[in-house]
Amino acid sequence: MNYTTETVIIDKTFIDLMIERCYSINESVIVRNLGVCYAKLHYGEYTYRSTTGEYTEEKKLIELKSIFHRLINRHLSFEHEGYSYCFSRGSWTKMKIQE
Repeated sequence: MNYTTETVIIDKTFIDLMIERCYSINESVIVRNLGVCYAKLHYGEYTYRSTTGEYTEEKKLIELKSIFHRLINRHLSFEHEGYSYCFSRGSWTKMKIQE
């Protein structure tokens, strides 16, 4: 299997615009920890899985931006529209998710 990666810039503006798109149109972002827990935003629907189960909540856009900024900066990886993004060795890389 050949994995092609490219270096990308992930900053506050990129994350804000990504969350706005996932909030208002048919796009999604998911942030996972190393276990089974995750947070997902798809077309405005915020879903998360914790050790006690899976939950869906309504959140305002400003709250979602805060949640996903915190999670992305904590876990240093996320998935968005068929790509995996990961921070390693001082830079963000983007890789197509193999299906």
